[in-house]
Amino acid sequence: MKQRVFRGKRIRPSDKDLVFHFTVASLLPILLLVVGLFHVKTIQQVNWQDFNLSQADKIDIPYLSISFSVAILVCLLVAFLFKRYRYDTIKQLYHRQKLAKMVLENKWYESEQVKTDGFFKDSPSRTKEKITYFPKIYYRLKNGLIQIQVEITLGKYQDKQTKATQVSQFDLVLEKNGSNWKIVEITNIGTLLQLFCNHVLF
Repeated sequence: MKQRVFRGKRIRPSDKDLVFHFTVASLLPILLLVVGLFHVKTIQQVNWQDFNLSQADKIDIPYLSISFSVAILVCLLVAFLFKRYRYDTIKQLYHRQKLAKMVLENKWYESEQVKTDGFFKDSPSRTKEKITYFPKIYYRLKNGLIQIQVEITLGKYQDKQTKATQVSQFDLVLEKNGSNWKIVEITNIGTLLQLFCNHVLF
């Protein structure tokens, strides 16, 4: 059985906002948990079957403000500790985000325009860009070195008779030099000839 080699984290179009998504996904549960702990008794006493917005005037606004203030301070403390002790993880998130933005800003992908229906039936349909092909880029940080593996497919130049596509793969090893990064090694993994018959092999 062929052993699968870990290439690294694959870069996807959604990674252009990776740092924001990671921050929200990490801190929002903490915020809600801390606020919930302040209002456990109130939540238990609420009759959810008869609950309506008219009961909102019974909310203790000063106490609610204090609970949110404490929750925000806890989130800031967690963010500070995470940045202090897991700084490499944060840098990896920024690296992956920059790679995704680089591909999107330089239009190194293929897309098509599709029509989407409006929220309401009477709303006019809108045209939206749908990404049909995004290059396979893998990011990995190992022993202080950044490894980026890129699979380059020449789909536009695919042979019409054999349905063959030439695929080239390279490993780039980067090393930090002051505040900049430089390429210290480029490894050609090999040029593969992938045959596409009646289905896609990837």
